[in-house]
Amino acid sequence: MRSRILAPRAALLVCLAALLAAPVSAQAQKTDAKKQYELALDQAIIHYEQFKIHLENKENAKAMKELRSIVDIEFPDGYEGSDGVLLQVDAHILLGEMIVENAAKEKDAKKKAALIDDAVGLFRRGLLKAPAVHELTYQLYMDLGHAYKMAGKKDDALKAFENAQKINKKLQEAQKQNKSG
Repeated sequence: MRSRILAPRAALLVCLAALLAAPVSAQAQKTDAKKQYELALDQAIIHYEQFKIHLENKENAKAMKELRSIVDIEFPDGYEGSDGVLLQVDAHILLGEMIVENAAKEKDAKKKAALIDDAVGLFRRGLLKAPAVHELTYQLYMDLGHAYKMAGKKDDALKAFENAQKINKKLQEAQKQNKSG
């Protein structure tokens, strides 16, 4: 008889232990993600500082390599719009603009087209990471429009500029609300 009473209690204790362990596990995952984010942010900052030094020294190839390193950093999910992700979005912009500058100087049509395609890809990937309404998002659409224009893709350029205009309008509305509120 005693074993019949203990068995349900043991099962109940196992269930309670599992329930109590679940929040700890979720908390541990949040802590791990936060550590991953902080490490990724530290890496991004280091590469950004190196980028600035190379740029000051007019070492554009090395500067671009540092920006590419920032673009390639994996930030954990749940940190959209954070300082690290915004720094990464800015790196997409800076690198894309440097590539567009190189494309403008390029004489070989195939190399020029490849550079513009690279810049377009960077701007589009940056848009996937950027907040819906933000100054950086506006800049990405403007740069994307210019890159499409250089590539002779006028319809795509117009769409990009229209998106930039929509974001600019939302940014202005938000600024008005902040001043009045």
